[in-house]
Amino acid sequence: MTNNIGFGKRKTLQPAAIQMPSPKTPTYTGPDRRGGARRKMLKGCKIIFNNQSSVFDGVIVSISDEGARIKTANPAFIDDEFLLTTVFGNHEYICNVIWRDAEFVGVEFE
Repeated sequence: MTNNIGFGKRKTLQPAAIQMPSPKTPTYTGPDRRGGARRKMLKGCKIIFNNQSSVFDGVIVSISDEGARIKTANPAFIDDEFLLTTVFGNHEYICNVIWRDAEFVGVEFE
């Protein structure tokens, strides 16, 4: 006896078409407006704001005389102005956020 109504009948499944992810596109493709050359580095830092009651850890990825690019866990929660200190405390910068994305924040020093 065959099941002609389709209930419990198995169908041959076709594999889904695999789509390769598109390459990441940079968020800004215009000319580089930085005044000086950036130096690449990986240096731990603290992002301090909210009258020193909020502190985020970060890593300075690149730095110049005018600003820096910092990797941190939650850039969206960082104030637009904050104090940046290196882990060993030998440098402090007052920073203004210029741009941010899911992982990084770009800042300009005052």
